[in-house]
Amino acid sequence: DEHRSVRDLLRPAESAWLENAGVALPDPEMLARLTLRSELRALRRRGRVTAVLPARVDGERAAEHAALTFLINDLPRKADTTFDDLQKSTREVATLPDDRAHVPDTLEFCIPDPVSRTVTGGEHLIPTRISYSQWEKLLVHPLEWLLDRRLGIRAGGLVDVPTGNRMVGTWLHATVENIVNRRLDENGGDPVTVYVTAQEVTEELEALLPAFASELALPGRSRDRGATIALAVRSITGLFTALEGAGIRVRAVEAEFETTLTGSHGRDGAPLVLGGFRDMDVIMADGTDGVIDLKYTFAKKKYRDAVANGTALQLAVYAASLATPAAHLADVPVAYFSLHDDLLHTADPRFGLGEDTLDVSVADGGAPTADELWDRAVTGLNRILDDLRAGHLTDLGNLLVLQDADPDSNSPESTTEETRAALAAAGETGYLPAASAKYTDLALVTGVEGDRA
Repeated sequence: DEHRSVRDLLRPAESAWLENAGVALPDPEMLARLTLRSELRALRRRGRVTAVLPARVDGERAAEHAALTFLINDLPRKADTTFDDLQKSTREVATLPDDRAHVPDTLEFCIPDPVSRTVTGGEHLIPTRISYSQWEKLLVHPLEWLLDRRLGIRAGGLVDVPTGNRMVGTWLHATVENIVNRRLDENGGDPVTVYVTAQEVTEELEALLPAFASELALPGRSRDRGATIALAVRSITGLFTALEGAGIRVRAVEAEFETTLTGSHGRDGAPLVLGGFRDMDVIMADGTDGVIDLKYTFAKKKYRDAVANGTALQLAVYAASLATPAAHLADVPVAYFSLHDDLLHTADPRFGLGEDTLDVSVADGGAPTADELWDRAVTGLNRILDDLRAGHLTDLGNLLVLQDADPDSNSPESTTEETRAALAAAGETGYLPAASAKYTDLALVTGVEGDRA
């Protein structure tokens, strides 16, 4: 058994504390010697030892177990013969008779098509309710959505523990949420202008750090912890200062919503229910309801470009959750706020950015208004749902990933006329969030990644 060793999970300070308390900790090298001696004693008591050894393991030449190596090396001391003679006399190589030996035929592996798949279609594959993240996943990676939402294939929880930007983003979101909820409670639940100090933000961050960003409390991370807290204090105070300057009050944080996904063809033809949570509901200076979505990323232009290029579908979803049936989505003030860069990204002048208010210039399959972007995204969604009903899926996101990896892959052998037509239709009449194609959860399962040798 080559997997008997247990990883030492004790820190040096913990080991010192246990030793001072009178606990004798085993030495790994001593344990290894004792284990080997025990194995050798067991082998030496046998008159004959038969070892079945594979020639190769995982494609590599297999090595003998350490106990067998030591056993062979100490045999010359117990026999009146040379080591070479001992090797010949004591180590016999056995072979199976020809009539009992069987070499299996070479197995041809079936490589799955990561772009085009055929399934058993029907209404059972059609959802009745989705979120924005599911909507985007259906548009760019419908195969992954199918595996996740209909077959329950997803990454394990321990593999998906938030770290890095996701961890810090969750930590900062929770800090903003606590501060706002405290102000709302103090104001009887009514919308409030939030005033904060750097000290209050720092104290809230420190209080939430063990629950949301504990890795920053580890030894050797003090510099990262200090830099991140300083950045967060600047951005969070900057957010509330900007809202105060524009006369914007906060109405709620993490507000749950549920609305009809107008124009969609859900199960049995009924419109889908669209649900989720809005990061921050606000009331503009003119009394209009608005939404601010908080983001934390090193990509300074990612969400700015989404607004400027007319591809901010998430903001269109938030606008739809607030808009009345007769209103236009473009009339609802929505914005992204970068918790990393202390920047507000919006095309709505009511947020008080002045010259920094973005102009929408359509690019990358976007639309000039939130209403048109919504219609294009619904058209793309309905096309995917119809494919599910028919039992055929085209994962355009995987196609884009493969083309980025190998620009010459757009050949008749790797890209069919059908997939090229689907890609063209997504760009002309639908909406394909191409920037999200590189983010995959089940790339090895769908076949877009992996060893094809």
